[in-house]
Amino acid sequence: MAMTYLLSGDIGGTKTLLQLSATADGHAPLLQRSYASAAYSSLTEIVDVFLDDAGIREIASACFALAGPVEGRVARLTNLPWMVDADEIASRFRIKHVGLLNDFEAAGYGIAELREAD
Repeated sequence: MAMTYLLSGDIGGTKTLLQLSATADGHAPLLQRSYASAAYSSLTEIVDVFLDDAGIREIASACFALAGPVEGRVARLTNLPWMVDADEIASRFRIKHVGLLNDFEAAGYGIAELREAD
């Protein structure tokens, strides 16, 4: 079975957390990194560094939770001068599916995954 790589991220004004996982491993994280967001000019720059570190460039899908309003396929971060455009990321990194959602929305989706012990 061919590996399918998935990229996910939690993008905020203080830090950007990125994770790479593979479907063949049951979505187990292969690589996780944290970056000081303000040290970079854009999310694209951070993703480029992360994928270089991972040594993988063939990402099937990516999803980013962002600290700021998301309108359609574009987000403006509240505490950084960044505009994040899903179509630009898809084109730049040749990722077929790129999704953006507000970080509070992402947290809401996570609630359904909690177990009683959590």
